[in-house]
Formats: sequence, C-alpha cells, structure tokens
Amino acid sequence: MVNPHDRKYASLVRYAEGVCRAVGIHYGMAHIEVKALYDNKLERWINPAMIEVGARLAGGRKAVMSEATVSNEI
Repeated sequence: MVNPHDRKYASLVRYAEGVCRAVGIHYGMAHIEVKALYDNKLERWINPAMIEVGARLAGGRKAVMSEATVSNEI
C-alpha cells in the first residue's frame, strides 16, 4: 500500500485512475495491483501494467487499510 497523494507515485495513480474509469469504476474505494519499473535515471516509474483492479478493498480489511492509507490532512 502506498499513499496515492505522494508525488513519487503520481504517474502510477494517473494510470490506475484511467484504468478504473475504463472499466466503469468512477466513485468509491477500489484496490489495484500495478506492476512497474523504476527508472533511476528518469527518477520515475515507467511501463506500468495493471494486474488487477477491483471496486473494493482486499480481504475485508476496509477500516484498517483505509486508516493506513488516508492521511489526516484530507
């Protein structure tokens, strides 16, 4: 799990949001599995590939996973 508001994951978040929209997920919690390579020279993630997208949090752990992901700054 990562903080989706962290700038270092911005390109992956944009990619994941696009995939979610493409499969009809527009609102609510979702979980994704993304594979990507980190390019040290470019200092960013490249070649993302969606492995799984679901409109639910994995394993029935919504409260625990949400608390760990969502910052208090929102």
